Amino acid sequence: LLISLGCLLLTAVGVIIEQVVETDREQVSQTLHELAAAVESNDLSAVLAFLHPEAVEIRQRAAAEMPIYTFSEVKVKQNLRVEFPAGTERQARALFNVVVVGRGGGLENIRRVPRFVIVEFVEVDGRWLVRNYEHEDPRAGFRTGALEQDD
Repeated sequence: LLISLGCLLLTAVGVIIEQVVETDREQVSQTLHELAAAVESNDLSAVLAFLHPEAVEIRQRAAAEMPIYTFSEVKVKQNLRVEFPAGTERQARALFNVVVVGRGGGLENIRRVPRFVIVEFVEVDGRWLVRNYEHEDPRAGFRTGALEQDD
């Protein structure tokens, strides 16, 4: 009976810790989903708040391109993988497929655009900010290793 109670207590403590403690991986994932929501809301100022202040080119590109499009949906797919490159401090890389639905750029019809995205993050004062990103053909997300689960 005492062993069972001890196991139950340890399980309860483990569940509480899991709910309270947020890992870096979870923080990066949460930041990415918040950024996707800002894009979906067509909120340029919110998007810019997620970009590193020194990422001038990325900030300029976002400021120039976002007003051209109207987004109605931004869906980060299940293959999201967050990596922490060896030998770097407070840096992360997110790899994932995304489907963006919207219109603009000279096209009036609503379009569904799938892409494979790599986003580089750096932590600044407790916040994960985008330092760089690139996107390519969505099939890149199905290459060997892109869908492997994190340990």
